[in-house]
Amino acid sequence: MNYKQFLALQNRIEWLYEFHPDFFEQLTSKQRESLQIGVLYDVSDQDYPKSIEAYYNEIVSGDEELQKVMLNSAQALYDLSGSGLLSLDD
Repeated sequence: MNYKQFLALQNRIEWLYEFHPDFFEQLTSKQRESLQIGVLYDVSDQDYPKSIEAYYNEIVSGDEELQKVMLNSAQALYDLSGSGLLSLDD
């Protein structure tokens, strides 16, 4: 996942959380944790990094397992919402 795809994923997760927070309750704890760590969903303002790009480079870009779980978690949310297949390559 490149940085542009990461931002797209983060945007989609934020939108889903804003409009369908109940869907997140249906995820496993591992799925929720991957989204909290990976795309910073439900993170307090004080814990939000000053640079999202630096965060991506330090935490997300080199962790293929985290990326895989994040994408699977996002697809699970898409499935719950009836949104079809997740695509980050718009």
